Amino acid sequence: FFPRDGEPQLLADGISPDGVFVMTENTIFFADAEENALHAWPESETQAAPAGEVRLLDAGDGFIYYEKENGVWRNDSTMTAEAFLFPTASGSVREEDGYLYTIAFAGDTAVIERYDTAGDLLATFPLPGMTDNFIVSGGRLYIPFPSLQRVEVRSCDTGELLETTALPEGSGYCLMLCANDDAFYFETVLEGGFTVCRGAGGTAEALGPELLF
Repeated sequence: FFPRDGEPQLLADGISPDGVFVMTENTIFFADAEENALHAWPESETQAAPAGEVRLLDAGDGFIYYEKENGVWRNDSTMTAEAFLFPTASGSVREEDGYLYTIAFAGDTAVIERYDTAGDLLATFPLPGMTDNFIVSGGRLYIPFPSLQRVEVRSCDTGELLETTALPEGSGYCLMLCANDDAFYFETVLEGGFTVCRGAGGTAEALGPELLF
């Protein structure tokens, strides 16, 4: 933890090498490096980690979401309310405004599936090509298609295409990082190295070397 003023504070060590963690209110959830078992910081006497290896996905509205046993599960901050939601073909699951979004595969293309937080499928949005990651921000889906050399921005409600941004020339694999009201950020491979890029107004520009996490 890096406060605005003062020295950094170590919260937890020995975490999973992927470095992924999520937070609800004032609790941080992470997996350990030895067994990928779920832990929380700060610890509470009422918390009991669910059995099995987990892969954290996202958090929102007091719930955490993780992949376990080839499916997506939901839990609360006490880690005592585990519930199975749906099977998944992809490790990309994002939450926003009480909805979950994930990728499913159909032949040579992918689709975005929209669920409620009880695991009920609400809608399916066909996509023009294959992808394995995306982000959600401000009611928009940001989806990379390296084979088509573009990133598409689509509506979370309807799947309608809102904007297209061409990837920098020569881009390879594309990993979405984050988005705000006027821009989105992603990593791609340019000239043999991982590069952070910014997309806005239909164009993308390279910013510099990759970020670790």
